[in-house]
Amino acid sequence: MEFNKITAVYFSPTGATKQIVSAVLSEFDHPKAEIDLTPFENSNKSYAFSRDELVIFGVPVYGDRVPSIAEQRMKQIVGDKTCAILLASYGNVHCQHALYELQQITKTNGFITVAAISVVSRHNIVQGIGIGRPNQNDWDMLSDFTIQIKQKLNISGDIEPIAIVGKPNTHPRDRLPIKPHANANCTSCGMCIKHCPVGAISNPKKTSHSSCVRCMRCIHFCPQRARTFGKNKEMIIKIFLRVMSRGEKHPKIVI
Repeated sequence: MEFNKITAVYFSPTGATKQIVSAVLSEFDHPKAEIDLTPFENSNKSYAFSRDELVIFGVPVYGDRVPSIAEQRMKQIVGDKTCAILLASYGNVHCQHALYELQQITKTNGFITVAAISVVSRHNIVQGIGIGRPNQNDWDMLSDFTIQIKQKLNISGDIEPIAIVGKPNTHPRDRLPIKPHANANCTSCGMCIKHCPVGAISNPKKTSHSSCVRCMRCIHFCPQRARTFGKNKEMIIKIFLRVMSRGEKHPKIVI
């Protein structure tokens, strides 16, 4: 099947998902484009794709789910039986049903899943979890993944969609009992306001608990390292996530 263009669409608050999706995109020789759903100013933009295009969707995994804000913005992206590659990056904790959820979201909007992969990246909350991931083995598997996709797409006629095993997730999203806030190192430079994907920071000293999606983007971009969610909560979250992340996870390919 011939494609006129390949577009990478991703939600990537701390950059890990973007890095992985862009690596997959770079393996193709077609005309390319990237759409970053992360910035707040892109929250109301809509896009439409035709049957002769290929779209790579990439999202991080929060608690084995597609982030609610990513789902909201992806619902404004429609296809016309457009082939799609799905990618989920997660912090070595769990990614059991997130790809299934991502498939249901894109399927509803007119996309046909032809391949999917989950990839381990550094955890966005506890930086020591998944450190060094993706590693060389992960990149090798991603390269092999794209080779398999090319082989699958290089056939005449209709392409068989894949079925991702999973079940609907019903537990709440974006409800971790933490909220990044400014500490004494804050210089009110405004970088947190600029980069917040949901406009939850009215000024560097105030963060809306109800709007914050706990993506850690403000912490990632703070030049003074002045964003935190408190030592006690940080310690509890670290202990919990380190227990949940025991054992090295590996990419899972569905094709």
